[in-house]
Amino acid sequence: MVVHRLAELLGESAPAKPSPKEALQIVSRALRISDRSDSIDQLKWALEPGFTIPPGAGREYLVAILLGLQAYYDMLSRGVSLEDARYVLPQSIKTRIVFTMNARELLEVFLPLRMCSRAQWEIRILAWSVRSLLVKVHPVLWRYAGPRCVRVDQLARRRLYSLEDYIEARVKPVIERCPEGVPRDSIHACLASNLKLVYGEC
Repeated sequence: MVVHRLAELLGESAPAKPSPKEALQIVSRALRISDRSDSIDQLKWALEPGFTIPPGAGREYLVAILLGLQAYYDMLSRGVSLEDARYVLPQSIKTRIVFTMNARELLEVFLPLRMCSRAQWEIRILAWSVRSLLVKVHPVLWRYAGPRCVRVDQLARRRLYSLEDYIEARVKPVIERCPEGVPRDSIHACLASNLKLVYGEC
């Protein structure tokens, strides 16, 4: 998909299944346009199906991906096996993962740690998305799940309020600071910044 988008960006067409040599030529030509001032958004669009592109990634990041792809297809065109050539691809290449956790692990470990604004942005998006799915499956249980600040505050007050109660400021935390050191008055803003990252809204 990435090679086809790069070809489209170049105004070309690529075969349905391009050979490593054909893919190498397309990637090499795309590298030559990477210094154009209008190419950043176009390159992000072309690379996005195969790579995770962090917010704020600039030209250097995109060029590094293209260089990795160029090395990959060059190795394949010289007969290197897929398994060995894969080592030169950037770590940001998208990979499908499957994980299994029981409800206790999700509620007490994964969601509290990975929904926190201190967690890496990609795993944070995953954790917030997992929680959204869980709420649809069992709203009574999972509406109380959330980052550690919410869980610790629920324990401190010995009463459960939903994550939405905290997000919409219907309840103010009683804890002085969250476990990561965010002061009480900033917890709402911290939760809002997560919503903006995950859903693009406040």
